[in-house]
Amino acid sequence: MRMLARWSAHHPLLVALIWVLAIVGAQASSAVVGSDFRNSFALPGTDSQAAVDLLDERFPEASGDADTIVVSTEYGSVTDPAVQERVQTMLDDVAAVGSVTAVHSPYSPMGAEQISADGTVAYATVQYDRAGIEVPRDDLETVVALVEDVEGDTLSAAIGGQGVAALSHPEVGKGEMIGVAFAALVLLLAFRSPVAMVLPIVSAAAALGVSTGVVRLASNVTTISDVAPTLGVLIGLGVGIDYALFIVNRHRGNLRAGLPVYQSATAALATSGRAVVLAGVVVVLALLGLFLTGIEFLYGLAIGASVSVGFTVLAAITLIPALLGASGTRVLGRRHRRAVAAGEYVSDHTVGTFRRWAGLVQRRPVILVVLALGMLVIVASPTADLRLGTADQGNDPTGTTTRAAYDTLA
Repeated sequence: MRMLARWSAHHPLLVALIWVLAIVGAQASSAVVGSDFRNSFALPGTDSQAAVDLLDERFPEASGDADTIVVSTEYGSVTDPAVQERVQTMLDDVAAVGSVTAVHSPYSPMGAEQISADGTVAYATVQYDRAGIEVPRDDLETVVALVEDVEGDTLSAAIGGQGVAALSHPEVGKGEMIGVAFAALVLLLAFRSPVAMVLPIVSAAAALGVSTGVVRLASNVTTISDVAPTLGVLIGLGVGIDYALFIVNRHRGNLRAGLPVYQSATAALATSGRAVVLAGVVVVLALLGLFLTGIEFLYGLAIGASVSVGFTVLAAITLIPALLGASGTRVLGRRHRRAVAAGEYVSDHTVGTFRRWAGLVQRRPVILVVLALGMLVIVASPTADLRLGTADQGNDPTGTTTRAAYDTLA
């Protein structure tokens, strides 16, 4: 670990270049190859899976997933001859798509119940010959295009279900960016140094720049859920900033104690760096434990999160020492830099807020334990009213065809 830290600290430009090339390579490769995220909800050993397997064996044409096409009119009725002709033509075209085994039209003799009482909304069921995650993407895109093409005038149409859900994936949005901004603010207030604030965020961002590309590539060779990249980003940001913070904080303490920059960075990685590696290994092993559940949906989540954590550890033990070596004493606040420049050294083990807090805890253990338990009970109290359920497509982003289909059908 010391050799790695010493080499990284003395070659910051080379280390940074390697990471830039890794990010560009991973992102460019995933852009060229593309991704194939799929949600698999197979549950071996359950009654529901036994029913699916029996259908697959006896009635393969009905064993696949189904999507729902929903049409609505702003004026008039969906049974008006002109509207019915447009919709039925579209449904016939959908039925001709290769992976579609049947389309149950609201205009069939058995379809009366698929039209609302006021006649403004109707739905048709599209039956596939396989699970939604196995339907070719080209077929799904063709079905969606046919549904969208029928819209016009006062007629609206949308499609939802397990099949078309594979075409849309959650993306990192404003919430995550707000979280990063708050993390930066906390780091700035704690360190009083813009450089020390930036380093953990840069380390986490570099790791995610590589890991997100790798996960997209991996989705082409194994089943990975469409929420896996988002989960990987969230966990990667958290542990990435945290792991880098361990090393940066130890380095700052070493500088204040009088160690030269390169020696300080080496010592920080030799101590806190070991803790980071051990913590990362434990997290990855815990995540890979999801493979023991036998639930395929969780496998992709484990892969996405594990890849993110692995690269955050790698960034923390290579990129952080390089950045520390290049930053010199600028990771310290102005007051501490002046003190170090004047030869006024101090050990973090003998002073500081946390040392005083540790002393208080040791002097009043019983009172503080009771207070801590009381706070935990208050924080945990909402679990008494926790209601568990399955998310549906009413949670999809506004403007997506799956959300429009859900809202109209509801």
